[in-house]
Amino acid sequence: MRYEEVKAVGNYVVLSTEKAEDKTEIKTDSGIILQAETAKINVAGQVINVPGGKMRIKPPKIISVGPKVNLEEMGFKIGDTVYLNEYDARTFASDDKEIFIVCKDVNIQCAVKTVE
Repeated sequence: MRYEEVKAVGNYVVLSTEKAEDKTEIKTDSGIILQAETAKINVAGQVINVPGGKMRIKPPKIISVGPKVNLEEMGFKIGDTVYLNEYDARTFASDDKEIFIVCKDVNIQCAVKTVE
């Protein structure tokens, strides 16, 4: 299913993201290839609960806020990249691989600025 619009209600926030690339191995400076679990690397993104398990996602962006949410007071704005409490969010996906996350405003933990 493809969604034309996803709109938050009440004190909820809608975030948009996509699945992060799974990095299963890393090459050290000396050329040795290690499995990600062995190397204990910090792969970019966040792990969230989804039906059937967990998924690593790219950091989500705020796309919609409910009428009871005051983003200015929280220090956020539409389009900010944020991290959230993974256990208090609902997820659903569109056919075009976009993943939507719905959570309460208080579950957003921080905004981040990324460098490409």
